[in-house]
Amino acid sequence: MCGYVDRSGASRQVGTLILGVYQGDELILAGSVGTGWDSEEATALKIKLAKLERDTPPFVGGPKKPGRWSKRRPGGERWVIQHL
Repeated sequence: MCGYVDRSGASRQVGTLILGVYQGDELILAGSVGTGWDSEEATALKIKLAKLERDTPPFVGGPKKPGRWSKRRPGGERWVIQHL
């Protein structure tokens, strides 16, 4: 995981996870996922990831803008780096 966005209307919950993958030594954006967990899990994710926040995106060249199907607001990202 490389970042997250708060759930709409629920700032204490994760709404979208921003994912990355390494190509060699460089971390690049792989996409995002925003389904598959309930409110309880979204709150637990927020607590865990908030402790790992950093000021800058971990990607080489920075993040791309959300795609046309994304509900994510540009600038609403919270950056972390968590190896799974």
